[in-house]
Amino acid sequence: MTGPGAWDAFDIIARILVGLGVFLIAVGTIGLIRLRDAYLRINAVSKAATLGVVCVLLGVMFWNPRPLTVATLLLAVVLQLFTAPLAGYAAGRAAHRSGVPRVAGTDPDELGPHPDPVRDNGSDGSDGASDTPASDAPGAGDGTGRPPGSLNG
Repeated sequence: MTGPGAWDAFDIIARILVGLGVFLIAVGTIGLIRLRDAYLRINAVSKAATLGVVCVLLGVMFWNPRPLTVATLLLAVVLQLFTAPLAGYAAGRAAHRSGVPRVAGTDPDELGPHPDPVRDNGSDGSDGASDTPASDAPGAGDGTGRPPGSLNG
C-alpha cells in the first residue's frame, strides 16, 4: 500500500514502542498507587518508568529519524538508563536512613538499623558522650567511626 495514508516499517515500530512505553508508565503508576510501602513503590516506579520513558524516546526516534534528532534522543536514552536507577536507589536509601517502616513479611533488612547521628545527639537525657574508650569503639583505627563491614556511610 502506498500513498499518503500508508504506514511504513518505521511508523509501525514507532507506534509499538510508544504504546509499550505508555503501557509501562501506566503500570508504574498503578504500582505507585497499589503497593503497600515506600520501598516497593520506589522499586516499581523506578523500573517501569525508566523502561517506559526509554521506549517512548526510541519510538520518537523512529518517527523522526533525522541525524540530530537521533543523536539527541540516544543521548537522552543513555542518560535515562544511567540516572533513573541511581535516583531510585538514592530514594530507597534515603527512606531506609530516615526510618521509613517496611511492610511485615518482606525480606529481612540486610542493612540493619542505621545509627543516625542527628537522632543520637544526647536527646535521651545523656550528654551524648560514650563510656567506651576510643580504642574499643566500633570502627576505631579506620578513621570512619563505622563498624567494620558497615555499608552505612
